[in-house]
Amino acid sequence: PAGERNMTDPKFPWALAANIGIGRKNERRLTGRALLYWWALKDDLPFPRHSALPLDSEEVKNGEGLWPNIFTATLKRSIEASRFVYCGASVADICSTPPEDSLVSACLPSPVWDKLRYVFETAASTMKPLTASGRFVAKGGRVALYRAIVLPLSEDGSAIDHVMGAIGCKYESL
Repeated sequence: PAGERNMTDPKFPWALAANIGIGRKNERRLTGRALLYWWALKDDLPFPRHSALPLDSEEVKNGEGLWPNIFTATLKRSIEASRFVYCGASVADICSTPPEDSLVSACLPSPVWDKLRYVFETAASTMKPLTASGRFVAKGGRVALYRAIVLPLSEDGSAIDHVMGAIGCKYESL
């Protein structure tokens, strides 16, 4: 039928996602699940809109699903001036200061922001999702390994004005 997606058509990203293992319903990686959510939210638009995110929903308020690991931020001309709009509890846990309406660059640990600064800039200029990974010393001196994805958002369908991201951490044993 018209408007129905052919999941095997190679021109649709769904087909690529399935070919690399992201399309499984039981996707384990947070970054893969966030990418699938972004694609579903995007639907037939060039980019999802920040205003389409259900930030006032019970699922988000209760920290269910992906939401503890999700953040959204406004993009400014200077990436250093980007501010958190929403920050899930797991992301807030790695921040050095409370993230509510704060500069992303001031909240995230320096090793994380150093990589994500580039990813924010590149996701905005290429208009494509990008990933990053690395390690940092977390609160309490434990070493944390992280994997993140940054996904562009646009209210007008052409200019990237927000990003949605997901960060997952695993802590090395003491």
